[in-house]
Amino acid sequence: MNLEREFDLVLVPQEAFQLLTNERDAIEALLSFRKHLSINGTILIDLATYSPQTKSQIGPSYYDPAVPNGKLVREWTRQLPNGQSLTRSRIQHEMPSSLFLSFFYEIEGNGEKETYVSDMLLRKYDLDHFQSLCKETALEVQVVYGDYDRDPYTPQSERMVLLLKRKLVLRGVSL
Repeated sequence: MNLEREFDLVLVPQEAFQLLTNERDAIEALLSFRKHLSINGTILIDLATYSPQTKSQIGPSYYDPAVPNGKLVREWTRQLPNGQSLTRSRIQHEMPSSLFLSFFYEIEGNGEKETYVSDMLLRKYDLDHFQSLCKETALEVQVVYGDYDRDPYTPQSERMVLLLKRKLVLRGVSL
């Protein structure tokens, strides 16, 4: 992607980067972020860790470590303006390096029922793996937070909020 300009801040919100499940796509995205980052700019990437620790308000609402793989969970039902109801349910399948989710949306009313299914695959990252991607793309991790209060990241944190800067590269040598 060529936007023909640079930015002081590149913001990658909650789990957006984790939708890039292919390693090559993740590297290309980081290279594109770097290409469009001003010399003193910052990249902020917000990742979910899918930690098995107790859920808080900052973990993704669509994931619960206590729910077994394959169990159908009814999340909510809402009334629509036309009098019908919309219900969302999900099934999660946690794997070592990814999380697969199926969302089921049911619209009911007037004696009819419609069902729609949406699948989503998310990649899990640990800090070492993400740092290796940064190294490969001449980015440097400046700081990693474990939540939105800027508490230090630990392996038990529910979030991994990374602030990245460009590495200075002269004639192919990273400084």
